[in-house]
Amino acid sequence: MELKLNLLDSSVVIIADTHNPSILHPSFLTANKIVPESWKQVDPLMTTPAFSVVNYDNGTSFTAEPTKFQVLSHSEEGRATIASMASSYLGVLPHVRYTAVGINLTAAIGMDDPPSWIRERFIKPGPWTERHEELVATAFKLTYKVDGALLTVSCEPGKVPLTDGVRSATIVVANYHMRLKKQGYEGANEALQTYPDRVKHFYDIAASTFGAT
Repeated sequence: MELKLNLLDSSVVIIADTHNPSILHPSFLTANKIVPESWKQVDPLMTTPAFSVVNYDNGTSFTAEPTKFQVLSHSEEGRATIASMASSYLGVLPHVRYTAVGINLTAAIGMDDPPSWIRERFIKPGPWTERHEELVATAFKLTYKVDGALLTVSCEPGKVPLTDGVRSATIVVANYHMRLKKQGYEGANEALQTYPDRVKHFYDIAASTFGAT
C-alpha cells in the first residue's frame, strides 16, 4: 500500500525575553506590511498585555505571549510565507532579546488501522506484545541532532477531518528547536531562513522512517 504524507499545518515559534503581546493587532500587521491588506481577519480577536491572537480566514494565525511569538498556518498559501512573516514581525521589534526558534510541522498518513501499523513497523515482538492483555495503541518519539537544531519526531494514532467525515491516520509531529548563538533579531532571522530546508528534511525523514511520500 502506498502511503501518502499530508501536511496539516506548520508553525514557527520564537522564544523571547519580555516580549509585549499587546502590540499584536490586525492594524499593526497590515501597517508594517507583515500581512497583505487583502487578508481578511476573523474572530476570535484578542489583544491583551498577557496574550494576543489574530486569526485570518485562510487558516493563518498569529499569537503572542510575554516569552513567545508564533505564526501558524493550516493553508498552503500561509505555510509558504509564515517564516518571512515572522521575520518581518521581528524586524519591527529588533530590540527584543530573541533566544530560540522552533519550526514545527504536523502531518497525517491516512490508513485503516494506525495502531496496528505503528506496532508492526516500530515495535519488536516480545513479552510486551505477547501478554494476555490486548495492546491497543502505541506511540513513540525520536530525537536527532540535525544541522544546528535538535529535531524531535513523534507519531501516534489519530484522525483527520474530511468533507464527509473523518479518516483514521498516523499523526506525525516534528519540532526543529534551534537555540540562538546570536541572540536577538539577527540570530532569529538566520534561524527562520532555514524553514524551507527544514520542510524538505521533514519530507525526507518521513519517507525513510515512515515510508510515506
